[in-house]
Amino acid sequence: MKSGSSKILTIIALIGLICASWYTLFNDVNKLQSEYDGYIKTARLKKSNELYDDAIDNYNLALNMCSSIELREEIAELYKSANKIDEYLEFCNQTTSNYPKDERAYVRLVEYYNNVKDYSLCFNLIDKAEKKGINSNKL
Repeated sequence: MKSGSSKILTIIALIGLICASWYTLFNDVNKLQSEYDGYIKTARLKKSNELYDDAIDNYNLALNMCSSIELREEIAELYKSANKIDEYLEFCNQTTSNYPKDERAYVRLVEYYNNVKDYSLCFNLIDKAEKKGINSNKL
């Protein structure tokens, strides 16, 4: 009888440990999501107050936690709004490397080079995008 009850206690203990580990996992995920959301919220607030450097710092903290093309688009727009052209171009080029099949960064770069009348870079980017399988009316 003792071996049967010790097996049941072992099973109950294992179930308890599994439940505790799931709780800890979900709790950690919620903390990370809250931290990420906080960085984004702070960055947007700083941007609206034209504190561009502080906004960029917060966006970069969020980007280090979870990169997405949508977040990168928001950051690129911030660089553009802040008139940080070198950083804008570098960031867009980095985005084309990180997301080679997404047209948005290519479109941003082509629009910029078209506006400054650097048509050779425009056509180079269009060719690069087409070689990566991007066919867009925006390019």
